[in-house]
Amino acid sequence: MKTFLSIRPLLRSVRRGHLSDNEKRVLHGLVRYTDMKDRELSDVLGMKHSTVTTIKHRLAKEEYFSRKRIPYLQNLGCEMLGVTYAEFNPAVSAEARVEKARERIEIYDELFYSVGETNYGFSLSFSKNYTNIEKISDIRTQLFAELGLLEATFPTQMVFPLETSDIVRFFDYSRLLASDFGIDDEDAESRGEFVKGDPATLKTREKMVFYALVSYPDARDGTIAEKTGLSKHTISNIRRRLEERGLIRTITIPNLNKLGFEILCLGHTKYSPRTPFDSGTIDMSYIDTDSVMFLAAKRFENFTLSIYKTYEDFKVENSALIRYLKENEMIADMPLIRLYSIKRMITIKDLVFGPFVKQLLDLDVDF
Repeated sequence: MKTFLSIRPLLRSVRRGHLSDNEKRVLHGLVRYTDMKDRELSDVLGMKHSTVTTIKHRLAKEEYFSRKRIPYLQNLGCEMLGVTYAEFNPAVSAEARVEKARERIEIYDELFYSVGETNYGFSLSFSKNYTNIEKISDIRTQLFAELGLLEATFPTQMVFPLETSDIVRFFDYSRLLASDFGIDDEDAESRGEFVKGDPATLKTREKMVFYALVSYPDARDGTIAEKTGLSKHTISNIRRRLEERGLIRTITIPNLNKLGFEILCLGHTKYSPRTPFDSGTIDMSYIDTDSVMFLAAKRFENFTLSIYKTYEDFKVENSALIRYLKENEMIADMPLIRLYSIKRMITIKDLVFGPFVKQLLDLDVDF
């Protein structure tokens, strides 16, 4: 199999923004080491604890980042990750389309991330089974058709069974920031997300705390205690157990708009039956680049979300990828690419997991 030289060094240019070097280091650290306390992070960064805490509070106040708690549901009855994208009639404004979608589609618990722009839109979902994903897909297609929102093509849907797919990256921005800030982070590796294992069971109180933690990711243990009626000590113990069992993890999401990033790229690649996706044999430096913050793959296709500051950055990376795939006869058709303006994007659902967790765990609570 022929290969080209990796393009990663081409994208590691330092772009100066409004942040100081220390602010960049702290922001990257918050994104890279999501589970660390401020004192641990200060040791890793080689900075004073008080400096890290002060910068962190300033970045939070100026909305340079937000926190989300990701529920790892693959061993709790969730079987698959779904991706849907569509091309829309540009005669209908994105605002009007989004309003209709909120009323009739985005109410479904399974959908946790949904984005719209003038011509395009996509959503991500978790599901207990294929039937639920297909049900939502049918409703979505029918509604968009009734409203005259669709172009000639139907929405495209991909299903990634968690037992047989590789979720290589799940909203991981650490390498993107390292590259943009000029921070050496060569030890950064793909963690592998949502790896299927033995079934997990939760007690009633654990389910309730799990749901509350996901629903209120910024809340401290004391606030969760008030909402659930449990003691702060109980909340802290259950939270730690959930984290230790790998059932929940806090991630940091940088504010891409404030940092000057302009383009979100959706990529969908279908592989030739003769050369299926295999991370052990494929040169992943072309597919899992520093720009990629989301990557889901199965044997004959993958889906990526990538972030760029300029169209030229996108062109360099995408051209190298296409050359690599074609040179090695890995694709029959060109990958589908959709570009979104980060400034113009309308985020309908932004990593909202609570409703589906409540459904999956069969909880009857309201807080």
